[in-house]
Amino acid sequence: MSCRCGPLRPERGTDTLPANKRGPAASLKQRSITTSAIRTIFLLAVLGCLPNLAAAECFADLTGGDGTYADEIEHHPRELIPKLLALVRAAPAEPAPDPSVAHLDAMLMEAYFAIGDIGHALEAATLGLSSLVPSDGMGLQRRLQFRRLVLLRASGQLPQTAEAVEADAAAVPEDAPDLTCVLAERGYLRLRSDRVADAAADLIRAAKLAGQQHSDTYRLEANGILSMLYARDGFHDEAMTLANEAVRYYEEGTDRHRLADAFFRRGDVFLENGSYTAAAPNFRRALDLSREAGTVYDINAAEQRLCKVLTHQVNLAEAREFCSGAYERAKSLTGTDSAKFILASLGEIELTAGHPAAANDFFNRALAAEGIELAPRSQTEIRRLRGRAREALGDLAGALRDTGEVVVWMDRERLSSNAERVQLLNLKNELEEKERELARSRVAEDAARREASRQALLRNLIAVVALVVTASILIIGWLSWRRGQLDAARKAAESRLTAIGKLTAGIAHEFNNRLTVIQQAAGLLARRAAMSVDPPSMDLIAEIDRSTRASAEITGQLLSFARQQNLAPSALRLEPFLREIQPTLQRIVGAAVTVSTDVSDSVPPVWVDPRQLTAALLNLSANSRDAMGGSGSLDVRVSADGARRVRIAISDTGAGMTPEVLARVTDPFYTTKAVGSGSGLGLSMVDGFVRQSGGEMQLRSEPGRGTTVSLLLPVAG
Repeated sequence: MSCRCGPLRPERGTDTLPANKRGPAASLKQRSITTSAIRTIFLLAVLGCLPNLAAAECFADLTGGDGTYADEIEHHPRELIPKLLALVRAAPAEPAPDPSVAHLDAMLMEAYFAIGDIGHALEAATLGLSSLVPSDGMGLQRRLQFRRLVLLRASGQLPQTAEAVEADAAAVPEDAPDLTCVLAERGYLRLRSDRVADAAADLIRAAKLAGQQHSDTYRLEANGILSMLYARDGFHDEAMTLANEAVRYYEEGTDRHRLADAFFRRGDVFLENGSYTAAAPNFRRALDLSREAGTVYDINAAEQRLCKVLTHQVNLAEAREFCSGAYERAKSLTGTDSAKFILASLGEIELTAGHPAAANDFFNRALAAEGIELAPRSQTEIRRLRGRAREALGDLAGALRDTGEVVVWMDRERLSSNAERVQLLNLKNELEEKERELARSRVAEDAARREASRQALLRNLIAVVALVVTASILIIGWLSWRRGQLDAARKAAESRLTAIGKLTAGIAHEFNNRLTVIQQAAGLLARRAAMSVDPPSMDLIAEIDRSTRASAEITGQLLSFARQQNLAPSALRLEPFLREIQPTLQRIVGAAVTVSTDVSDSVPPVWVDPRQLTAALLNLSANSRDAMGGSGSLDVRVSADGARRVRIAISDTGAGMTPEVLARVTDPFYTTKAVGSGSGLGLSMVDGFVRQSGGEMQLRSEPGRGTTVSLLLPVAG
């Protein structure tokens, strides 16, 4: 059975409410906090419900599972509940039924949990614990105990949950087969209780135990909770590594529910970094998978997070429509605070749209005390936004009260966050030192084993040497033969490439000659008096002129690919050169893309044709613009690459390329654009120009991580 988080799912990252622009009043500016700082601190709350290892599947290893009922709990929990209730009522006192009454209660607990009925699920867990008999075993007992802790947390009883988890986990021996599940569950609940260092110790240990037991599912689940811990404490690279591993693993399988969790987790890590563009497709994928294999709470959680992302997109009308629908669906759910967070997002939309009165109303409803009360982190962020709305409405006293509460909370939280990070760093250092000690002990053990086996090896040395020599002769002979084949193939490929280059250059020259004749003929026709009174003919002549110019540009690209264009290299200093063409690059990529340039100190001039280098940078900028969908950032960085070359690295934040596309991207006429949107010669032209200039072009790209094109050019002199 796959674990369903039920009403816990909407808590996943719902404390996250990134900031927008600040208000205009100067008196409030002095007490405000920067948007990036607010976002960083409030995104530390990205925890929420991850699939809990203390669910049925985790302890089913000891109980034998739920048998024929497992599929119904997974896919038809509502229809199964009456059947299980009837079995409980009809269960005889003696002999004990199979499954037992406690096991029936455990399955009832899971079914109620799957449909989001926390009250009845908690009642079933309590009854199951009271119905346990010795024959049920420890696996079923712990399943009921730890699921009950999750239910207590879902009902808002975090202090009681924190006490219970310590008591229940303490009773589990170190050699228990279900220790992995217990550690992961305790780590999750400790994290929810802000015991960061203890949580990290439990989760890292759970992941290692699962790895030793070759249980990838349990290892990834423990690492998933650990990724949220890393994200909230600023270890973004570690968090993203764990999140990406889970996505890759479950994409190769059939478990759509866990794949949705993996995308959800990775989206939260992107969101913690403020990368809304990268977070959006992850949440959309999680939403699609939840609609396919999840509960209403899974769908609600994905909608709430996607709503938050849409508030930071350009189309506010789309965001308002989506969030309004998500709010109506969230209102019908119990045990979730998603409705309030969606209200806060709607308020942020109205504030951005210039409707402070409507925004203030949404923020007041989100902060209302009735129903579920939001966590202090979330309340503080909503008050910050409400302060902006009040400021815009002229209620400076109310705005100052809200801003004052934000400042007080930020001071307190900064101290707490710093202490957590120090704890986590100390823990990581301790674990690394233990790993080094373990490695040293393993080395010593290996040395002892090698010494013990040395005598045995000596007795067989002659036979081994003979075999090795014989094998070496055979291998050397095969390698020589293979090297000859590879050299022949390489030479043949070089000959073919040279021939293709010569053929391309010849065709381009001949084609250019014909184009010259066509252009001259069109010019003569245009100057004839008879044509001036014949507009259709003039239009045709203009079309001929445009087509010949476009064709001439293609011949130039073909010559560049063939490395036979006429270059006029000179010593070029890159700092003034980039400063001069930066406005042109900005026009190429559009106003929504941020263009930045940086030239390291003491970079020598390069020996290159300035005109062709400009064309290459414009070509690469246009490619980056298309890859980023019109918005993002384009960075041009110049640095020395050894003593004789200079590296110009052009990096974008676009969609990136798969290894298959990257392998073919410099092939002439290869393009991923729509028909008519490109010739496929852009990168081929750039590569040919750089090579003809005595340099080299390098490409680095990953899907979702952008692309970097590096031009390595020779130093002048």
